[in-house]
Amino acid sequence: MRFLMLGFIVTVLAACSGSSSVEQTLVAENQALNTQIVDMRSTATVDADRLLITQEFVLTEIGNVDGQNRALIATLVERGTPTQAIGDITPLAATSVPPTQPAPPSGQLATEEVTSLDANVQGTPAAVTPVSTATVAGPPRLANIVTAEGVDDNDCAVNPTSTFSTVSEAIYVVAVAASLQPGATTITSRWRQEGAEVVTFEFSPDFTEGCLWFFIDQTDIPFTPGNWSVELEINGGLVGAPVPFTIVDAAATG
Repeated sequence: MRFLMLGFIVTVLAACSGSSSVEQTLVAENQALNTQIVDMRSTATVDADRLLITQEFVLTEIGNVDGQNRALIATLVERGTPTQAIGDITPLAATSVPPTQPAPPSGQLATEEVTSLDANVQGTPAAVTPVSTATVAGPPRLANIVTAEGVDDNDCAVNPTSTFSTVSEAIYVVAVAASLQPGATTITSRWRQEGAEVVTFEFSPDFTEGCLWFFIDQTDIPFTPGNWSVELEINGGLVGAPVPFTIVDAAATG
């Protein structure tokens, strides 16, 4: 009887010992899995933060370039650039982030021409691919063509008007020029009286942008009352429509 009882106790103890070993194994595996989950969450959080920082940097760069573009357009408008010419440099919508490229060596500029003002992010923060001057400048052009009584120190129109008198000293036609090519650009003014051409002048500017003008006075042709006009050409091509003006009889106006 003692031997039977002793055998029963040994069996129970062995069973308890086996159950405890399995439980300890499960606990250890559970702890290992929890550690892996924490590590994965930590890594995922770091990666997400890095992605967010990169996105914020790119959006900031796009905003900076957009601001520079608006400032450039405002400058062009103030200089009298036609709106149709400005439309050629409207930036493209940002649809994707350009691939990162190494920055060019110090003192060396990239030569690739671009057709918009979008910024290309280089290997260093805030680096922008240079924009080709020829691409932005475009062909020679004239804007804000007016007739006036005179010009100021900057060669721009003073007292623009379309009505002159038979006793006026001179009649000016003034325009704002851009993208001129010194030595390769010829500006022509053609003055007409009642539709007939009466005076023609040519001028080859030695500058690229700014105001330019032509004028006629009584030594060129008498200022007879009637309907007159003047038109400007660039290298033989008409710029816009002829600008009409009127000469009135000074005696009739008192």
